[in-house]
Amino acid sequence: MSNNLLDVLKEYVTPSLIAKASTTLGESDTAVAKAIGAILPTIMAGLSEKSTDNNGISSIFNLIADPKNNGTALNNLPGLVGGGNLAHNDPKDMGGNFLGAIFGDKMGNVISLIASFAGIKNASASALMGLGGPLVMSVLGKKVADEGLGVTSFSSMLSDHKERFAAAAPVGLPAALSATNFSATQNNPSTSKNTASADKHTEENDSLLGKIWPWLLGALLLLSAWYIFRGCNKKTDTQAVVIDTTANTTPTDNASNIADSLVNAGNANLDTTTTVVDNVVATLGDFFKRKLSTGIELNIPQNGVENKLITFIEDKTKNVDKTTWFSFDRLKFETGKAILKPESKEQLQNIAELLKAYPQVELKLGGYSDSIGNKAANLKLSAQRANSVLDQLVQMGIDTKRLAAEGYGDQFPVADNATAEGREKNRRIDVRVTKK
Repeated sequence: MSNNLLDVLKEYVTPSLIAKASTTLGESDTAVAKAIGAILPTIMAGLSEKSTDNNGISSIFNLIADPKNNGTALNNLPGLVGGGNLAHNDPKDMGGNFLGAIFGDKMGNVISLIASFAGIKNASASALMGLGGPLVMSVLGKKVADEGLGVTSFSSMLSDHKERFAAAAPVGLPAALSATNFSATQNNPSTSKNTASADKHTEENDSLLGKIWPWLLGALLLLSAWYIFRGCNKKTDTQAVVIDTTANTTPTDNASNIADSLVNAGNANLDTTTTVVDNVVATLGDFFKRKLSTGIELNIPQNGVENKLITFIEDKTKNVDKTTWFSFDRLKFETGKAILKPESKEQLQNIAELLKAYPQVELKLGGYSDSIGNKAANLKLSAQRANSVLDQLVQMGIDTKRLAAEGYGDQFPVADNATAEGREKNRRIDVRVTKK
C-alpha cells in the first residue's frame, strides 16, 4: 500500500462512484468530485488532530480495528450514497460513529464548509460525508490489519502525515474546528520544531504583513471608494489600486496616513502600502483578461507565472526540457510551515483552470528554501510545500497523474542568500512543463 494515504483513498473515487453520487443527490459530477476531494483530507486532518489525545485516539482506533470493519464497504461504495439501513454492523452506521468520534459537535460546521467549498447543498455534503467516513475507515482498517499496527504506531503514522492532511483540506477547516484548537503543527513538536526553526526568523516580515494586511486592505478600499466617488475612470484591476501620495485632498491624505501608520506600527522595516503595490505592478506588469478555450477568463499579470506558462505551452518552437522553470509569484505560506495562506488560492485556481484548458499538459512542482538553518529541515519543508501545492491542484480537479512534486532545499538559488531580499526570492515554488 502506498505511503501516501490520500492517494490510496482517491483510488477508490472512481468515475462510476461520482456518477452514482451525482445522480442520487442531484448535483453535478464536477461538484461531487470537488466535494469528495475535500472530504477525504478533511477527515484525515481531523483524525490526525486526535493523534495526541490518548483517550480519543484509542476509541477511534478501536472502531478502525473492529473485526466488523473488514473492508467490505470498499466493495460497494456506491451503495453507501444517500441510503442504507442503520443496523449496528452497517458500514454507514459504523462510519457515522467514526466521524462523530473525530468531529463531535463540530460536524455541522464541517458539513457546511464542504457544501460551501464545493457549491452543493448541505444535505448533499452530509450524504457524501456518509460515504467518506466508511471509505476512510475501511482503508485504515485494512492498513492496520496488513501492517499489524497498534494504537501507538497508528497514532505515530497520523502525526507524520498531519501537515500534509491539513494542507490538502479546505482552507476554512481550522475555523470550522476552532473550538478544538485545530492546527497543522501545534501538537507535533518533532515536526514543528525542525521545520519552523529552519526559516521562521527569515519569514517574520511575511508573518507580520499577514497580520496587518486586513487593515491595509481596508485603507486601500477606502481610498478606492473615494476615487470612484470622485468619478475617476481608472481600471479596477489590482494594479490600479495605488495610493496617490501627491494628492492634497483630505480623504486621500487620511487614507495614505492610515496605511503608513499601520505599516509602521506592525514593523518599521515593512514598505509603505504605496511601495508594496507599486513593486507588485513593477515586477508583474499590468493585469489583463486572458480567455481560455474552456470559456474561463483569467485576470492575470503580464509577467505572472500563468501568462508565462500559457506562452510556453502555445509556442511550438519551445520544447519541453528539464531546465525551463517558472516561479510562482503570488503564493504565500505560513511561516515555517507548508500551509498555504488563503490569498494563494487565486493563483492556484488560475493554474487549475489553465490545466483544464490544456488537458495534455503535465507539470512538475519544485520547492526551494534559503540557506539559513538546518539543511535537512529546509529540504523537508521545501518538499512539503511543493506537495501542498500539488494537493491543492488535485483538490481543484486536476488528475494527480498530471502532476509531480519535489523539494530541493537550498539548491539552485536564484538570488544572494546574504540579503533578506535574496533569501525571500529563494524561498519559492517553481513549476516546469513536463509534457505539452
